[in-house]
Amino acid sequence: MGQSLVKNYVHIIFSTKHRQPLIHQSVENELYRYLGG
Repeated sequence: MGQSLVKNYVHIIFSTKHRQPLIHQSVENELYRYLGG
């Protein structure tokens, strides 16, 4: 029986308007861990 394998890679880039630092330092590290998987 055949096998189908798929790998999807997604590269997401986002920023705030005028690159303002809107992420509070107290949640920044947790947010990076969440986004990194």
